[in-house]
Amino acid sequence: MIVEAFQRADGMWSFRRLAMLGVVQDPRAYPSSEAAVEAARAEYPNETVSIVTPEPPEQDMNAPPAPERDTEADAFKPADDTPSVLPKRAGPSPK
Repeated sequence: MIVEAFQRADGMWSFRRLAMLGVVQDPRAYPSSEAAVEAARAEYPNETVSIVTPEPPEQDMNAPPAPERDTEADAFKPADDTPSVLPKRAGPSPK
């Protein structure tokens, strides 16, 4: 059995029990995750209570994507003494 404390859509917290036969959600609302965990521990004293973190809001699919910060911008920067064009290799010697 799994017991989870989670944030509801209205911003309040609650808890639910997940078992093989289904999910039982507590109908009460709690102001914080700590209060929900405390209530879940009182209801299910022999179970570990996990806190489910809220997911970030989804981005609008029609909006342009937000570029990610380039963390490797200088990773492949050539040294100052590196020639920008490599010399051509000599081909096989003619016979």
